Amino acid sequence: REWTQVINGQICVAKVCHNFSKLLEEPKVLFHGSDAKWAKRSTKTGSNRKPTPSTVTDGPYVFKSRLSGELLMIWSTIYSETRLYCVGIARSSGSIYGPWYQDEEPIFIGDGGHGMLFREPSGDLVLSLHVQNANVDKSHPRLFRIEETISETTGKCELLVRDRLSSPISCLD
Repeated sequence: REWTQVINGQICVAKVCHNFSKLLEEPKVLFHGSDAKWAKRSTKTGSNRKPTPSTVTDGPYVFKSRLSGELLMIWSTIYSETRLYCVGIARSSGSIYGPWYQDEEPIFIGDGGHGMLFREPSGDLVLSLHVQNANVDKSHPRLFRIEETISETTGKCELLVRDRLSSPISCLD
């Protein structure tokens, strides 16, 4: 549910009918924006007229790691230290219904969000997102090569931004 509707943004899941025209169940909250300790909390006036913590939740994208089998979700919010739009990672033990846990830090901090992950024909993992969120007239897509590894200490999938792709991807030629 959009943070503008519920103040503390929610990432939800619900079953829908085959043509996506209606919900088959009530949405289930997977997590709140405030669950990520790095997410900026602002204050809005709620329906009770009292200041209420407000956290943005935007652009969720679910991804299954080829290396660990983990179910990951990248999502966007405001980073508390820079107040710029960023992309964080939540992870589940395998079920879309969770429980979901937030990584300690976002994967991307740089005024960009609404990310998606895809693989090039070579198998390389790429993050696509929009940047310059602070200046909507200059907003544009940007692509980054992602390194997918397994942490030696936790055994979990790690996604690391390696480099920005400055030329078109081969599959887009």
